[in-house]
Formats: sequence, structure tokens, C-alpha cells
Amino acid sequence: MKTRYVRIKGYSGEYLDKESEVIEQPISEINRDYKEPKPQFTQYTDGGLVIRPVGDVILIKKLHSTIYTLNSDMQGLYFTPHRVKTDDLLKFNDKRQTTVLNEIKSFWGLKPRFNELGFVHKRGILLFGAPGTGKSCILKLVMNSILKEKDIVLLVKNPNLLVSALNSIRQVEPERRILAVLEDVDEMVRYNEQSLLGLFDGDSQQDGIVLLGTTNYIDKLPPRMLRTGRFDRVIEIGNPGASGRKLYFESKLKGKETEEVIGNLVKVTKGMNFSMMKEVMVSVYCLGYPLKDVLHRIKNGFEIVKPGRSKYLDAKMESITKANVVKANVRL
Repeated sequence: MKTRYVRIKGYSGEYLDKESEVIEQPISEINRDYKEPKPQFTQYTDGGLVIRPVGDVILIKKLHSTIYTLNSDMQGLYFTPHRVKTDDLLKFNDKRQTTVLNEIKSFWGLKPRFNELGFVHKRGILLFGAPGTGKSCILKLVMNSILKEKDIVLLVKNPNLLVSALNSIRQVEPERRILAVLEDVDEMVRYNEQSLLGLFDGDSQQDGIVLLGTTNYIDKLPPRMLRTGRFDRVIEIGNPGASGRKLYFESKLKGKETEEVIGNLVKVTKGMNFSMMKEVMVSVYCLGYPLKDVLHRIKNGFEIVKPGRSKYLDAKMESITKANVVKANVRL
């Protein structure tokens, strides 16, 4: 059998005229790396009234213990595992932090008491405060505690999807404990207030769920959202006190700095939130800027970089390389 050839067109779209420029290639060589695609569908699901073609699927009797986002498409609701990236979580003896963690921990074991009195076994907690005060840290600590117990966390952007998710989960796993996280509730209220209210006191209520919300702007929430029975606890998360700041700096600098230096950092960061303290650490210990300059910048907001200062900053950045260990300048 003769080998068949194909002729490749030139850039102009015409076949090349000169014999020396004609590119010929066996069809067998062209198809060498071609693989027949696997079938998209291999079986059917029979839902009674509806039969759908599906591919290879693995059936599970319970959701894996992890964090999920909720999504939907033409076929309905689906769960997407979600990895939350964090800095090292900081747990310390702060009344607000321990209040949230302890209440949720004790809540899970109280279902018989709730049901005996005719109440749905659910709890709503709202954390509010300025950005950077540690609300997200508390959220992540609560998430960790839920996952350690092999239960699930749902990150909620659309309350309607949460209603669908709860109905679905309860049909498959009636007793599964669920933490639903609603970050930036003030934004959610703007577009889905009625759906959000339905989560708390509508017909879609479910047992065994904690609704944990956050907001930076509690004044944007309507009073009906804050009344008892919806968010049962509304807790302000303010800037950390001296003990919180000390624990933060010790967690980063223990064994690297003296107690005197750590004590001084605690003193000069009074009134700062966790985001500001993180910036102190990054600027001083990673980028090598003097502590005095960093504190001035953080406390005074926007920077005005003068020509001389600009040259200093450029020179400083050039001196920082992966090969150099920056020695922190913590003198005031």
C-alpha cells in the first residue's frame, strides 16, 4: 500500500509552487499523537420523571468534611470545595473571641433542649466592627473547629442557594452540623434582603445550623435584620488590647527578638488593629524600613513622597534581595 501524503498551504493560502518549498507529511505521522476522546456520557440517572445521561460518577452518602461554595447551573445546585488561605491563625484570651467560640461549641449539643421547647435548633451570630479588627480571624477559627468535628462549612453569597443547599443536605444527611458563613451581610441585604430574612424566620428553617455573619458597616443594616430571633447575638469586634497585641508579636517574634523589643512594639501600636500590626511586621521585618517611619505612615494615612525620600525608597528596595536577610530597625 502506498503512503498517502498531504500538501501544506503557504501563508497566502495557495499551495507552494516551488518543489523545494513544498512540505509533505504522511497522514500516519499527522495522526500519531491523536487520541480518540473519551465519551462524555457513559450511563443514565433515572430520577423517576426525568432521565439524564451522565458520565462516570462516584456516589457518596455524605459530603466530605470541608469548606464549600454554592453554585448552580442548568441542572441545579452543586457544591464546590473551597480552600481558604490564611496566615497563622491567632487564638488568644479575648472575651469576644472566646464568647463566639464557646457559644457555638456548646450549641451543637443542645438540640434536644431546643426541640423540647418547640424551637428550631439554629443560631444566628453577627460580628461587626471596622476592617482589620479580627472578624475574619474569628470566622476561620470557628471554621477550623467545625472541620475538626468532621462537619461542613458553606460560604454563602446567595441566600437562595443556601435554602436549596439546606433542603438537599437535610434529605441526605438529617443530622449533619452546618456552619453557614455570610461575609459582608450589608452587601447581601442590598440585593437579597427578603431571601436573607427567610433564612432566619421563613418556612425554610432547618435544624443543626449556625448562621455566622460579618459586616464592617452595621449602620447599613435595617433594624429588622438586627432584631432578636434573626441575628440572636450581635457582637462588636474592636481593636485588640495590650494582651492581644503582645500575643500577636510574640507569635511572630518569639526567639527572634527580646522581651524588651516586643514590649516596645506593644506600646507603640496601641489603638492599631491586626491589619495595621501585620503591616508593621511586613514593613519592618520583611522590607527593612525603620519602625519610626512605618508608624508615622500608618497613623497618618496617605503618604507624600518627596524627591529625596523617593531616592531613599528606591535605594532601599534595591538593597532587599532574596539572598540578603534584612535586619529590622526597631529603634524609634
